[in-house]
Amino acid sequence: MNGFDDQLRNRLNALSGAIDDVHLAGAEAARHRAAQRTRRQVAAVGLSGVVIVALGVLAIGQGQLLTAPEPAHPTQTQSPTAVPTTPDTPDGTADPDRPDRAILTAAFLTTEDITPDGEPGDVLPEWSEVSTAQTPFDCAPTAEDGAEYVAYENTQDGQVGHFLQFIEETGEPVRRFSEIRAGFERCVRDREASAEDTYTGFSQIWNVGGLGDEAWMATYFDAAEEPADEFMETNVVHVQMVRTGNLISVVVNGGPGLDDNVDMDPDFLVTSADRLCGAFGTECVGDVTPERTDRQPIGDIDGWLTLDGVVQATGLDQLVEGSEPMKANDGAGPAGWALTYLPLDPEDDGATFFQRRFYQSADPGYLGVDQEIAVFPDDDTARAHYEDLIAAAAAYNEGGREVDNTGSVDEGDRAITTWRESDEEYGISFVFGIAVRDNAVTVVNHGIDSAAGHDVTADQMMDLLSRAADRLTTS
Repeated sequence: MNGFDDQLRNRLNALSGAIDDVHLAGAEAARHRAAQRTRRQVAAVGLSGVVIVALGVLAIGQGQLLTAPEPAHPTQTQSPTAVPTTPDTPDGTADPDRPDRAILTAAFLTTEDITPDGEPGDVLPEWSEVSTAQTPFDCAPTAEDGAEYVAYENTQDGQVGHFLQFIEETGEPVRRFSEIRAGFERCVRDREASAEDTYTGFSQIWNVGGLGDEAWMATYFDAAEEPADEFMETNVVHVQMVRTGNLISVVVNGGPGLDDNVDMDPDFLVTSADRLCGAFGTECVGDVTPERTDRQPIGDIDGWLTLDGVVQATGLDQLVEGSEPMKANDGAGPAGWALTYLPLDPEDDGATFFQRRFYQSADPGYLGVDQEIAVFPDDDTARAHYEDLIAAAAAYNEGGREVDNTGSVDEGDRAITTWRESDEEYGISFVFGIAVRDNAVTVVNHGIDSAAGHDVTADQMMDLLSRAADRLTTS
């Protein structure tokens, strides 16, 4: 883990409102890892300094093989699409079918582009250029003969991150873009369907509008040929493609990783497209609009908070979807409620139902709202567990930090208590609440980063938990 990641880990751990890391990997496990999203689980993807914060991400289904979409019309991308070519023949005469190599060189991302910004004192990854037209990741696109490319590697803590960008010029750009994408997808889908490979599989797939003539990106798990350790059995790999005129730029980057918890960021796509068109004096970056294609909205579910209810209570209109509920104690990590403030397992007290659901934004890295529900055999058992949770939160004192009670109500068949913890040093607050109604208990939590420019007040949390209690079903 590099210094930048360590700094982020410290920032997130400041509130310690989470469970321990979950040691799962692969496409099959990805469908269960959403139940283990926590503020403490941080992973570096590809050792590129890209930090992934595990905070309650949707379960991802496995769709059918997609083919490349029709290229966007220039009026849709609001940007020029034609890229001129320049001379580059041995005798210096014009070759209209091949861009000048020097111009293409200016279009590539550099080590400065792929190294994250850090804080003073951070140890950032050091990339070294290598001469290889492919990464070691199975299924990832490779640079064909004649394509211009750059490749980098870095090694930290014995783990290797890889970056490859190649640019192809082709007389059939629409067909070639579709061919690269379809070949990559087919390879991953075949491995998803294979009983011999339980790790390789897609995690995210996106169409990206407003960028060149067409753009697309995906993240997938790649089964590691030699696992980095007993748990790190997969690589997390990003593939990003953009076409402008008769030129196609492809970026592949990744490395050892356990999880993929944040929506893909199109920054590399935008930079590569901007460089590619800028090298020829044109523009092809308009209103960039990523659209995820590998999942369908779940909608409202009986017993759980509604998405509209969450937004109305918190004011977080960035929240756009709720995940499918998932079993909480699935053996993928520590048992019990997700928060370290509440170190109890409802199933130890006889809960017959214990699941988690997440409400999140489409914005990469946005902190969402998480809900857990446990149903007990009778009202008395549920109430006793609720009282034990309150006592646990009141006794919390990890590292000298405490949570502040921000409200309590008790109205016969239901009761609610809410808390808040803030850390001024790291600019993070964490709010959560517990509600019991008849024989069901629910915990709802939300992390607030001061950089996000919003807050959730005590009154809003009480409103949110009241809505959660109203929605609880007892069977």
